[in-house]
Amino acid sequence: MKLCVVYPNRYNKFETFIRNHIQYLKPDYGLTGGWWAYKEPDGKSLFGGVWTEPIRVLLKRFFPAWYDKIYTYFLVKFLRKNKITHLLAEYGITGVRVMRACQKVNVALIVHFHGFDASNYKILQEFAFEYQEMFRIAKRIVVVSEDMKNTLIRLNAPESKIFNIPYGINYELFTPKINYLNTKIIISVGRLTAKKSPILNIKAFNEVLRVFPEAQFWIVGEGELRKEAEDLVKSLGIERNVKFCGYQTPNQIIELLHKADVFIQHSITDTRGDTEGTPNTILEASCVGLPVVSTFHAGIKQAIEHEKTGFLVSEGDYLKMAEYMIYLLQNPQKAEEMGKKGREKIVKEYNLALQIEKLQKAIFE
Repeated sequence: MKLCVVYPNRYNKFETFIRNHIQYLKPDYGLTGGWWAYKEPDGKSLFGGVWTEPIRVLLKRFFPAWYDKIYTYFLVKFLRKNKITHLLAEYGITGVRVMRACQKVNVALIVHFHGFDASNYKILQEFAFEYQEMFRIAKRIVVVSEDMKNTLIRLNAPESKIFNIPYGINYELFTPKINYLNTKIIISVGRLTAKKSPILNIKAFNEVLRVFPEAQFWIVGEGELRKEAEDLVKSLGIERNVKFCGYQTPNQIIELLHKADVFIQHSITDTRGDTEGTPNTILEASCVGLPVVSTFHAGIKQAIEHEKTGFLVSEGDYLKMAEYMIYLLQNPQKAEEMGKKGREKIVKEYNLALQIEKLQKAIFE
């Protein structure tokens, strides 16, 4: 059996889940380069020397239906030449682009949904017909939360094909906190984007400052809402208490998590319908041993046990979020207890080796 993993973004530093799939599944082949993934990791193109890159881009942009047929033709040649038996498509849109080639050469197609591809209103409308065809062709459909599973069932995906396999965390890398020093540091990690609502995180933290004026909020990550977030911090006059840390490497993130008391993330369904899957950053924070304050949203409801490993609030309720943050800062022993229970849960239910094993079974059995 030979596996090919097809993924759109080779260098996206936020897609640790895809990097984990490639590292631990050890596929025989890979393709990347957009939704019509056409490049092998070494840069070799499916199209060989047929077109220059500018011509390929023009064809894709102005003649997408024709380009899709040509892409399928060359992908079929690639699959046959390399005797590929199984193809893992990262994201539903990728699954649409590769499904006809897989069908032509009888390659088992496994489509892995991750979040927005199962929720964004525009995408669900644009790919409504293609998703139905893909659900029929695919051997397996992988999701990362019960919410996502139920959404796809409502879209007529056969329940028998759906496997709920949340992301996994390397618990040996994300080592547990040793010292709980009550530093009054609150941290968030993730893209500064609408569905992660950094604005509501800041508003909640501003309420915390009424009780703990010495508290600090570290915001780790980049994104399109950074400027809006910085402007809000300035307008509230809390620049001394909020630090924008920007992008950090995994090792740097672990170091910052170890220094913090509480992890927060106010995940919401944004105006476009975009939702989370099961956020890796929440799993990582819990694995380190931080209590998590988040929302009753998507896979977070399964990853964080309300009042046991953290606290969850309704989407948009930043005042209740602030109450829980204050409670944890006022009760450091309770925060430590919840954090340790959180790590136990991650090691037992979300450890990377276990999740990769489940994914391998979904692909090959």
